[in-house]
Amino acid sequence: MQYTPLIHFFSSINFFFFSKIILFQYKKIYLMSNSSQMDIDDKFGRNYEKKIVLNIGGVKYETFASTLVKYPNTRLGRIFEGNDENNRSFVKVKENEYFFDRNGYAFRYILEWYRTGKILLSIGPNDSKKAYITREELAVELEYFEIPMENLKDYYNNNFIKNTTLIHKLAAVKVDEFISALEKLIREAMGQFLNFIELRFYRTPKYMKEYWAKSESIGVSNLTKIMKPFSDAGFSIIEKFGDEIGDYLRNNIIGIDWNCDICDPGDREYCVIIINIKEKYPKTAILSYTKRLA
Repeated sequence: MQYTPLIHFFSSINFFFFSKIILFQYKKIYLMSNSSQMDIDDKFGRNYEKKIVLNIGGVKYETFASTLVKYPNTRLGRIFEGNDENNRSFVKVKENEYFFDRNGYAFRYILEWYRTGKILLSIGPNDSKKAYITREELAVELEYFEIPMENLKDYYNNNFIKNTTLIHKLAAVKVDEFISALEKLIREAMGQFLNFIELRFYRTPKYMKEYWAKSESIGVSNLTKIMKPFSDAGFSIIEKFGDEIGDYLRNNIIGIDWNCDICDPGDREYCVIIINIKEKYPKTAILSYTKRLA
């Protein structure tokens, strides 16, 4: 009986080392089973639970990679799953920031789809301060990011009338804002004694950026700033409502004429607007309104 404590001591030691061996083997199996995921994280410098920044056309959104890889058949799902490593549709600008040259305002709805599985549209009394997109713009971005519309079938079937009405309201707000900007542009031009205004809205964003840059270089930056917020939607608005906008402006601003045409079909397709100010700023009429010279 005097050896019992010693036997218990050695039994404890054996159990301790046996437990360590089992733990070591478990860790080894776990690391092997996750080696492919570790390779992806090392290669792309990302962790699924790490916050990432998606810079979409200059508008930044924050989310987790895990939010995107839930849908591996979409463009972003494949990229952040590591299955599309040769994709050239984005540029990694920082450790956790990725730039896509796409519509930053429309992407708001794309990201909400990743989070909720729904395209969420809303309109309220304060929404006029937000940036709106056209139905066509949203459709283009849904197609580009490869959002499976069949997943939204039941949602749209239950909310078709409601969503269609909201889309129409959002588009109408954008058109009204565009017309208000044109009215401001014309008043600004009259204040600078200009006789005509020429504007272009390209279908392709790349050429739109070049046009604004050229406009600023020739000294019409004030006029450029008024219409620049409509770079993405301007072509669609003029293409659909150009004649109606012209009628409205001619009826509400005395002394102007409006012409718009679609030019150069193809890659550089654009709408050109020419607003002629028919009044030639007669000296006598202007003097009658000045406070200093009258």
